[in-house]
Amino acid sequence: MRKNHLTTWVKAATLSGVAVLTLLLMPACSSDSQEGNTEYLAKDMFIVDRIFYQNNGNGTVSVSYDLRNPMHMNEKNNYVLTDYEGEINVPSAITVDGVTYQVVGVTESAFMYNTKLTKVTLPSSVASIGKMAFYGCTMLEEVNVPEGVAEIPDYCFQGCTALRIVEMPQHLNRIGTQAFRRCTKLEGISIPEGITELSDEMFSGCNQMTAVSLPQSLESIGTMCFRGCSSIASLTMPSSMTKLGAKAFYGCNKIPAMPVPQGIKELPDSCFYGCSGITSLTLPEGLTSIGVNCFRGCSGLTEVKLPTTLTTLKSKAFNACSKVVVFQIPEGVTELPDSVFSSCSSMLYVTLPETLKTLGIGTFAGCRLLIEVTIPESVTAIGENCFYSIDSKTGTSNWNKLTLNLKSSTPPTLTGSISNARTRKRIVVPAGYREAYEAQPYWAEFDEIMERNY
Repeated sequence: MRKNHLTTWVKAATLSGVAVLTLLLMPACSSDSQEGNTEYLAKDMFIVDRIFYQNNGNGTVSVSYDLRNPMHMNEKNNYVLTDYEGEINVPSAITVDGVTYQVVGVTESAFMYNTKLTKVTLPSSVASIGKMAFYGCTMLEEVNVPEGVAEIPDYCFQGCTALRIVEMPQHLNRIGTQAFRRCTKLEGISIPEGITELSDEMFSGCNQMTAVSLPQSLESIGTMCFRGCSSIASLTMPSSMTKLGAKAFYGCNKIPAMPVPQGIKELPDSCFYGCSGITSLTLPEGLTSIGVNCFRGCSGLTEVKLPTTLTTLKSKAFNACSKVVVFQIPEGVTELPDSVFSSCSSMLYVTLPETLKTLGIGTFAGCRLLIEVTIPESVTAIGENCFYSIDSKTGTSNWNKLTLNLKSSTPPTLTGSISNARTRKRIVVPAGYREAYEAQPYWAEFDEIMERNY
């Protein structure tokens, strides 16, 4: 038997227990108007059969909250507007004093923080749902979104921690910022065609979501959209994509592959940070920039192919990609910034472009298996600890194995020692320029300076 009641006094609300929120397209409720017990609460506000309505002034009403006493605090110190409990079945129309009003919407914050609300059924006449309408309804088990609703607004279902299944209206054109943030039981989502943008933090923290289906109409994914969605095992970005937000897939550590669409020209900061399930990476021609921490911690990555159009790598872009063996940096890149390849502990070989001018602080720090690196003639400056490394197993430096080949007759400027102190250091410089290197600060530290005709 369904419960449908409301308590207008403050009650202690428990957040214990686990509920299931199922957002389904339900059959339309009866079009018959409902005429029940009516109370007049304030101007343009009344309650019929324990449901609050706001008179819109045009023969329509929207489900709302008690305007007489709009806020109180529940036991979790969250603001509650009205203490709905159990199941709410909203009719398509109501009759008050012989006047019939069509129910067309749900107002902003109408059910916010109602921690005892378990189910809401909305009629097909509802065409709009307000911001934060179901925010923090932690015990809500089920609510339908009618086909006439074109937008799921900002924060609408944020914190509905039991959400498992969502079926979207087919004519939906927008899903708002943080609309499903922290819906920690959500298992899968299918975004309908027509959606062009996924808003910031839309599914952030949905850590049990395993599959996402994206529409071919999609053009952009917002900042932290899927942050912390650590169970996603299947996701393909459509070819229509042109923009990704920072931290878009941060911590999505079960995604095995992530082909980047051709239309993406820049990868932002921390976009794939911690995506340790990705094993290979081929980036599209046309891509020009990879942001700070973009692939940091992608510890399952074994192969990386960078496009020839790449010109900018930012700091720590590939930090701690501990299984990549070979990096080939394309021509056009002029700087390898601080720690960009630090802790790539399986790296054996790296090819540097003739366009390169500077190497930053700790660029290859922790790359303990590097055997030989050729520094192009174009390089004019190398940062402190650029090649610093200690073998974690033996506690010794890799400089007993590494040889630096320097092709410039003018010694690059050093901002400090580029390697471990008190270790054997070997460099090879152009024939006839050994003394030039020996005369420069920090280069003089090297125990062995050899010459070669390049």
